[in-house]
Amino acid sequence: GASPRAAMPVWLRDCSWRQTASVVYLVVPGQEGRRLLGRPDVFCAEQYLKVHAPPFLFEAFLWAPIDEARSTARLENGSVFFTLRKKEAALWDSLLAPEVDKEKMQRIREDAVLRAHEKAKEETDAKAVRKQERSKCALEATMKVNRELADSFLGCRNERWPSVSQLALESHTALCHLGLAVGDCRESPGL
Repeated sequence: GASPRAAMPVWLRDCSWRQTASVVYLVVPGQEGRRLLGRPDVFCAEQYLKVHAPPFLFEAFLWAPIDEARSTARLENGSVFFTLRKKEAALWDSLLAPEVDKEKMQRIREDAVLRAHEKAKEETDAKAVRKQERSKCALEATMKVNRELADSFLGCRNERWPSVSQLALESHTALCHLGLAVGDCRESPGL
């Protein structure tokens, strides 16, 4: 039988871009009018962009660093539209970095993925800390409300209600008067 092979990507080489001193606008169209279907995987890092919508693949090793947190990508009419915010305001000589060999490409890819994983872990850790703080705060608020309710109840009991032993004595006395008490009615129940 034939061995299963991964399908070779169709590289998207055509893109259009324009820039201002602070922003790069980049459009990555599907190939030969074919739309990028579904929801493409878009990866945006400081000097690396990737769009993967099987079988299509686009990669760019950028001229200079961008602020990936403030940059955006949107899918519209089968194309990806990037708005890339430059870290430093300056006009670029080109969209792509000059003379990027395969080793440097691999290093840039790996660094970008590593930074993305670190950032995701930091965000996950920060969410966990916020959740723990909210839980702790909610527990403390619940405990405070419970304390206030208990204090309120105890305060009411002490002010308005007789003690349990007082109620028992009064009950025993009332039963004695009715002749229904169990035990000796001449003595108070040893409460």
